[in-house]
Amino acid sequence: MISKGLFFFIIAFVFLTVSSYAQQDNYTTTIKYHKGFALPHHQSITYVRKSYIEAIEVNFGFIPSSKRKWASLYSQPEIGLAFYHGNLGNDDVWGQTNALFPYINFHLYKKGRFHLVNHLGLGVSYNNKVFHPTKNYKNTLISSRINAFFSFSLNTEFSINSQWQLIAGFGLKHISNGASKHPNSGINLLTNNFGIKYALNKRSEIAYSKIKNYTKLENEYSITWNHGRKQAKENDLHRYYISNISANYAIGINAKQRLGFGLDLFYNEAANRGDWNFEPKTEFEDRISQGIHISHDLIISDFTFITQVGVYTLYKTKPEAAVYSRVGLRYNIGRHFFTNFNLKAHGGKAENLEWGIGYRFKKKKNRHITSTKTK
Repeated sequence: MISKGLFFFIIAFVFLTVSSYAQQDNYTTTIKYHKGFALPHHQSITYVRKSYIEAIEVNFGFIPSSKRKWASLYSQPEIGLAFYHGNLGNDDVWGQTNALFPYINFHLYKKGRFHLVNHLGLGVSYNNKVFHPTKNYKNTLISSRINAFFSFSLNTEFSINSQWQLIAGFGLKHISNGASKHPNSGINLLTNNFGIKYALNKRSEIAYSKIKNYTKLENEYSITWNHGRKQAKENDLHRYYISNISANYAIGINAKQRLGFGLDLFYNEAANRGDWNFEPKTEFEDRISQGIHISHDLIISDFTFITQVGVYTLYKTKPEAAVYSRVGLRYNIGRHFFTNFNLKAHGGKAENLEWGIGYRFKKKKNRHITSTKTK
């Protein structure tokens, strides 16, 4: 379930990028060196961790022309594909990871030769060391070789000339299988990085735009049906089906974002199983819960970055936490349909990965706002 959903988005992302920017001149390649440590979000990390994290990251990206409306709106973000290779703090227990992920770099601010850039990435990783009950029982963080990989960092870029830039920053990496297989405490990496970027031709000046002079997003209704699987406990090897139906109403606040609220109905076959392995099955009503959420959508062409925070309101089986969160990526298919891939979590602990399909429709006509563009 993990690999199918994530690989779909990687393929869709790369296809859209190549088709959109094949005629553009601004191509970049970047190499970055990371150094940091695994954050001790689980008590075992402090005892198992032996070394600092060291990693290499290589990026291949495109910077679209400011003539494209959405690209100008986001100050010509860099979009591309990245490869990350590094250790995790203990080669014998946690091993090393290799990750492949699409990314987007938002240009936030410019002062002279300095640029402030926000980096976001989502993809898949391969871990060469996983949990084993006898051979590697100390690794309670990761039990599957294929995992979801999340990347976030804040970087500064210093322009040496129109083709070369120096990069330095810090950020977080997260590796998890979304509780599809236990144990799965996940790995959180805090790293600083420095590197160099090269533009294959002379890079044009980035146009920093203020959100004025663009059409405000329409309000939107949507309904999504998500699916996934998860393991209840380490001693229960069965993968249980999970699903939810999510209804949302989002209000366009500017040309980039929507804020909204909605209702979630969850179905979880792993709920209330206690120490049982397979039988008896729980009652249907034990598997059902309901929640309400608030949402934020960041829209970039046909892609939407989703963030939701909710609370459980009705349930028979008490959830692990009162508050849940969801982050993910949505891709629009035509005018009304979309597909998405999300991570649902309770606090800092991954609850499950989910992929789904949905239907959307607009309520109000676009509203126009006047604007200026700044360099």
